[in-house]
Amino acid sequence: MTNSPPPPPGSTPPSGRPLGFDELISIVIAFLVLGTVFFWSTSRREQSFVLLDPQILPQQPDASEGDRQEEDSAEEVEPERLVPFGVVPGLEPQGDRQTNVVVIPAPAREAAESRRAAVPLDAREPSEDLDTPQAGGIVPLPVDPSPTATTPDALPVGEPIEFTDVPSDFWARPFISEMSARGIISGFDDGTFRPNQPITRAEFAAMLREAFGQEPDKRSAPTFGDVPADFWAASAIQKSYQIGYIEGYPGNVFQPTQQIPRVQALVALATGLGLNAPADTIGIEQTYQDADQIPDYATGKIAAATESRLVVNHPNPQTLEPNQNATRAEVAAFIHQALVQSGRVEPVESQFIVQP
Repeated sequence: MTNSPPPPPGSTPPSGRPLGFDELISIVIAFLVLGTVFFWSTSRREQSFVLLDPQILPQQPDASEGDRQEEDSAEEVEPERLVPFGVVPGLEPQGDRQTNVVVIPAPAREAAESRRAAVPLDAREPSEDLDTPQAGGIVPLPVDPSPTATTPDALPVGEPIEFTDVPSDFWARPFISEMSARGIISGFDDGTFRPNQPITRAEFAAMLREAFGQEPDKRSAPTFGDVPADFWAASAIQKSYQIGYIEGYPGNVFQPTQQIPRVQALVALATGLGLNAPADTIGIEQTYQDADQIPDYATGKIAAATESRLVVNHPNPQTLEPNQNATRAEVAAFIHQALVQSGRVEPVESQFIVQP
């Protein structure tokens, strides 16, 4: 008998041989996999499988509830939802393109308000609620409704100058001290103030410029023929004219070295402050014993200055002496009272202030 050769490697074994252990294990695993796939496919019919949290996916309303949601959208605020980071609330997506974005929570607004264009605070109507947070949680800064103040600031206070010719018992010392402490008057190089010296129109203009130069110009100043450009008070005369406190003379002259009467100084202050004459000026006849000496053109302004407590008379408060040349001390007292009337300095006590 001749022996048959062994089969070549990889050939099929003869039929009828029983299955090995490894082959049985493979068949069982295959059935398990098929059963798992079958179970998964049947379970999808009842509940869909999701890879993301449903809260972050856009929810589509049912068709049956669409009408009800449109009616309530104008009255109710939508619940808090997640919106894409970097997307401005209220803006619609461009086309049908979808983008994978990171989402963060943000408060939602009503549809109409979320689509409102950004408006500067100063352009909003007064009826709009500026305290309500806008879309995206931005709260606009409050706007101060108070009007801008137009009253000039109070003059800074320094140390008063101790003039050698103004003793502590001098009648005008309180006014002079207050004026020097605010830099309105400075006296002369020899340390004197010369309070009883008649004041010139140029000196008066210099005091006016220091006291009221912060006020806005009301008119343009002419070029006075008797005030050279290098005159020591040229700029003060120009400014005092521009703010409406002094006037020139016919012929385009100013007469800077001329002494100024008391009535003219008071009229200039009342005019510059915009004081209106009272309807009845008879009261000044009862206030001043020499009221008949007041020029007709100055009656209304003197009455206004008296009502505003600008007038200071020494030694007798009831004697105005309107046509007497004003001294440097008297003008310092007049200007101080004008600053008190405009709220820029504190009042001082003096028995020589005329009470209306």
